Amino acid sequence: MPDSEINLDLQKIAWVIFNAFRWMALAGFVYFLVGLSISIKKNYPLWVSPLYTEGTIVDYENKSWQSRTNGSLVTTSTKLPVVEFQDAANVTIKFTDHIGHNSIGYKNKVPVIYSQDDPGNAKIDNGLLFNWIDTYISLFGTMAGLLGIIRLSKDNIASMLKELGDKNA
Repeated sequence: MPDSEINLDLQKIAWVIFNAFRWMALAGFVYFLVGLSISIKKNYPLWVSPLYTEGTIVDYENKSWQSRTNGSLVTTSTKLPVVEFQDAANVTIKFTDHIGHNSIGYKNKVPVIYSQDDPGNAKIDNGLLFNWIDTYISLFGTMAGLLGIIRLSKDNIASMLKELGDKNA
């Protein structure tokens, strides 16, 4: 066969691509489902029996991580606030928030949400959207993975390939 003649079987190529996407959708679904279960386990006590109070930022904890960008190692760091507050039983609780905070300096007052049953399960109260952002991301990722699995089922792939074959005929 001369170099100028290339016989491509578009249906076989499309089958491989669609199957790869189907497996990626399944992997994404499982990944986000695990994240959703971890997020719900962590946040559920704050949904069921939340208490609100005011805390004080007493320190900042340095948090660093490394990533590779264009072949070089880049170190990124942030400061996570260490917050102290009094729970309903007048016990002093200290925790490190998992999200950086825009307060600058020490001794800043911040709103705190914590679990009545487990006062150590606390976070800076950043409002409805930002308090549960990890749960929202995991929920929408799980739904997107599920929709991808449904859309890329074997029957749907066969239907798409049939349409592709009809268009090329």
